[in-house]
Formats: sequence, C-alpha cells, structure tokens
Amino acid sequence: MYWQEKLNIIKKKYPSLVFRDMFHSGGEVAEKIIRKFHNATYLTFKQCDDPKTLLKDCRLVKETGILELENYLYELEDGINYWLFLLNPPMGNTFQVYDCRKAPLIDLYYLASGREDLKFYIVDKKYEWLLLVEIETEENTAFIYESKANKNGKEI
Repeated sequence: MYWQEKLNIIKKKYPSLVFRDMFHSGGEVAEKIIRKFHNATYLTFKQCDDPKTLLKDCRLVKETGILELENYLYELEDGINYWLFLLNPPMGNTFQVYDCRKAPLIDLYYLASGREDLKFYIVDKKYEWLLLVEIETEENTAFIYESKANKNGKEI
C-alpha cells in the first residue's frame, strides 16, 4: 500500500480536530518552525543533511532503543495537538507537516518507521519547544533532542 493510501486511512480514522494533513499550508508552518528554532534560512535548512546542527540551543534528551521510543511517544500529553514535521518522509518529498494529537502522531510514526534513518520533529503548537527524533535503524537506536524557541521556554 502506498503512503497516500495509508494516510487516507488515518484521515478517515480521526476527526479533523485530531488530525489534519497540512498539505496546502504545511510550507508556512515549516517556515515558522525554521525561523523559530534554527539558525538558518528556509533555503539553508532545505540543503542541510543534519538539521540538528542548525537548531538553536539543541541538547540530547534521551538515547534509547527503537522499541522504547514508542513508550516515550506515549508520554506526550493527551488532548492537545502538535506539529509533526517529517524531515525525510517515505513518499520522497523534502518534508511533510501534520497537525495531530498523540494517537495519530503515533500512527504516523509507525507508518513512516519503515524508512531507514527516519528524522522528524514534534513541535509545540505555541512554538515554545521542539523535539527532534533521529532513528538509526541499523544501530536500533533513537536519539531525542530538544530545542526551545527562547531561553525562558517551557520545560519539556
């Protein structure tokens, strides 16, 4: 089954308040995330192979096995939406942005996890904090980094 077909299943499973594919306005959201959290322009960001080198105030929060990453994702707060920003989505686009709560976010993670060396952001919709998740499939390891939009940002 292709990415879009699987994505359509997720769209049918959740109401629009819980999951939205930001296909038409995702570029605007991505640009805002780049401006808030990176020492980069949109073009510099698109050309960079390692986005964590561009993140402001980036620090490693957790190194864990891929299977344990699921437990970490389940710790996200219920009832609020996040931006899920796939940096190297399976469908080959440069990136893709989704507006979703925890359950569809985890569904999308599973959907995208077939991609080797998956990278994605989970971003607070108030743009106070960002988590970068980098998965190294061959090493069976996930690295979770955090960045805050400002020094006084909310603790994650």
